[in-house]
Amino acid sequence: MVTPPETSAQGAAHGAPPPSELATQVAQQLINLIAQEQQWRNPQEISYTAFAALQPPIFITATDPLDADDWLRIIESKFSLLPRLSEQQKARFAAQCLRGPLGALFASFLAMQPAGHQVTWDEFRAVFRTHYLPPSLIKLKQREFRALQQGNMSVLEYVQAFIRLSQYSPEDVDTDSRRAAHLLGGFDPTLLTHLGRRYNSFIELVDAAIDMEHRLHQAHEDQRRKRIASTPPLGSSQRQRVGHQSPPQICYLGGPQQQEQHCGTQQHLSSCRVPPHPTASVPLARPSAKYPCYKCGETSHFTLFVEKKDQGGKRLCVDYRPLNAVTIKNKYPLPHIDNLFDQLAGAKVFSKIDLRSGYYQIKIREEDIPKTTFLTRYGLYEYLVMSFGLTNAPAFFMYMMNSVFMNELGEFVVVFIDDILIYSKSEEEHKEHLRIVLTRLREHKLYAKFNKCAFWLKEVSFLGHILSEKGVVVDPSKVKDVLNWKQPETVIEIRSFLALAGYYRRFIKNFSKIAKPMTSLTKKNAKYVWSSNCEEAFQTLKKLLTSAPVLAQPDVTKPFDVFCDASGNGLGCVLMQGWRVIAYASRQLRKHEANYPTHDLELAAVVHALKIWRHYLLGNTCHIYTDHKSLKCILTQPELNMRQQQWLELIKDYDLEIHYHPGKANVVANALSRKAHCNFIETRPTVRVICCEMDEIEMPTEQHAELYSLIIEPTIKDQIIAVPKQDKDMAHIRDEINEKKKACFTLDEEGVLWFKNHLMVPKDMDDEDMTNTHTTKAQAKMEFKAQSTFKSNLFASPVRTAGVDLTKLQG
Repeated sequence: MVTPPETSAQGAAHGAPPPSELATQVAQQLINLIAQEQQWRNPQEISYTAFAALQPPIFITATDPLDADDWLRIIESKFSLLPRLSEQQKARFAAQCLRGPLGALFASFLAMQPAGHQVTWDEFRAVFRTHYLPPSLIKLKQREFRALQQGNMSVLEYVQAFIRLSQYSPEDVDTDSRRAAHLLGGFDPTLLTHLGRRYNSFIELVDAAIDMEHRLHQAHEDQRRKRIASTPPLGSSQRQRVGHQSPPQICYLGGPQQQEQHCGTQQHLSSCRVPPHPTASVPLARPSAKYPCYKCGETSHFTLFVEKKDQGGKRLCVDYRPLNAVTIKNKYPLPHIDNLFDQLAGAKVFSKIDLRSGYYQIKIREEDIPKTTFLTRYGLYEYLVMSFGLTNAPAFFMYMMNSVFMNELGEFVVVFIDDILIYSKSEEEHKEHLRIVLTRLREHKLYAKFNKCAFWLKEVSFLGHILSEKGVVVDPSKVKDVLNWKQPETVIEIRSFLALAGYYRRFIKNFSKIAKPMTSLTKKNAKYVWSSNCEEAFQTLKKLLTSAPVLAQPDVTKPFDVFCDASGNGLGCVLMQGWRVIAYASRQLRKHEANYPTHDLELAAVVHALKIWRHYLLGNTCHIYTDHKSLKCILTQPELNMRQQQWLELIKDYDLEIHYHPGKANVVANALSRKAHCNFIETRPTVRVICCEMDEIEMPTEQHAELYSLIIEPTIKDQIIAVPKQDKDMAHIRDEINEKKKACFTLDEEGVLWFKNHLMVPKDMDDEDMTNTHTTKAQAKMEFKAQSTFKSNLFASPVRTAGVDLTKLQG
């Protein structure tokens, strides 16, 4: 019989806890077990931190819909590692992995849900698949899968494409036999013939096809080697020619300089004659399989080497014209150079940076690498980086540079492809700007070429221009090619010269008028005759490029002044601000515009200025000056023709005022639109109009001067008489007239030849003289009497203008 007190004493002696403490420990363990059970059954306790520890992939965008579908499967596999996640938590955690446009789309989807509703994983997946896998796209992919053929692909590439596209059409490959039958139907006919029997197992078919392809390739190589072995050896002269061929100079494609393990020199591929390295030594190019480019069908693209002007080395250039012809062009716009300089108003300190390696700093997507295959004597190679010559290279590089300097563009940075200009109004400000730009380049691992960089300059050469605090001027070092240009001998050479000179046309007053004799030779079906007018225009353009003025930088906060004028030869405009020229503009008249009346022609000059300088004038106050007074009332004119109504709609978009400026005062725009020998006078003017115009140009006058009679005669007859009479055709006709063989031809007392009542014109007479005669208003004798306040010596000496003679005065 056990006594309790003794038991308690014995237990205490052995170190056992008292009953009260034991009960407390048991209760605590029960509480912990209950808490763990609640935590296990309550999924809300799992935080996003546990899910993020699994490193789920971040989704930004996908060019291939299957990439988006793969992301969904990866996320679901991550969810399977956390079985206690609720459907609502899955949707929230997946939404945290979205970036870019789809993230904004899902945020708007959540905003449209009713209050208190939590989106489930099924709803999230439905929204995601609807965006990237709509039903119409699935149908297109199904048709693409059912029409899939091997073509130029290898067996392995064909199988990979088959497996990838089969995900869009699971009902066509629901069994292994159907999958094998569908794959077999798309094989190349030659391979299909050698495969022979049908295969019920997909894996067995793939293995047999790869083995047969290898055998056919080996047989082809054996035949090729036999043909080479049976070819007779080269003769001595042929061997000599081959032996004297210099090995090609393959230049380095970019990347860091490496030291060649055989010869010990850097930049091995541009100088060393040791055969090229294996693929591991050329990080930016690799050997390529001999598969045709599925874009252009070419097995490879030809290569050539171009001399570098600055370093004297050579650059590897690949002829990608066949590939570019079938490539979808990138629509990303390149900036206009003239517009880039508009940001520099007030800048005093400049720095410029030229990036190293150009497009080589951009990697090419893996699936696009085979398209860049090029041929060398050592085999086919592919570019792993963006190559020069690809049509989308400039646009993509410009997009990348704009993304890098998005916050600095328009503030203190100008970027044109790989050229960077930093401008500031003070040196302290420039220091901070330089630090920001260099930090951006380091963050994005873009490297500059130091010998082409310049810092802390008051005057800098950038994109063929000299930029300074005063404005913009032509870079003399860049126009040497124009000055040294030889006389063009073909239409193509004329176009090349005009394109090069036209780059600086904003600096040349009256560019279109000066270049008109040369541009007339570029017209369709025009006979190429290099006349004295063409030579004069050619030399004048070269001279003006060396004496181009300094153009001011526009200030958009101040009003602009535009001077416009028109003539029978073209339209001329000048943009000014504070009486400093910002830009010149001119163009020749089109064929239909030559029939415009004077009022419409002058209005066309105004519309031309508003269109080309829209980015300056729209939203700013501008003053239009013209020498056609009736344009002042164009905004309130009650009757307008269809052309004027259309132009008026454009004019009303601007905050402008039209002012009358006399032609003799509007000399700049007048010179842009006219030729010096084509200033036709106006016939039948009223005395009052002439006096008013002279008052406006402040010409000094004298009272009581009288003009009784003014006879205006055309000078075309005098010009015909002045032509030498040695013209062979006309001399032959004169001889026949003297022999009385030509009854329809006559000679007057001045020796001028007439056909009936028509005047005979020599062939040597310029067509332009005849045009001026027909367009001149003074085509007949006119007399009028007037008494006014003309300047007494206005006609003191003979005055002759084109088409009329003012020397015959009667008093």
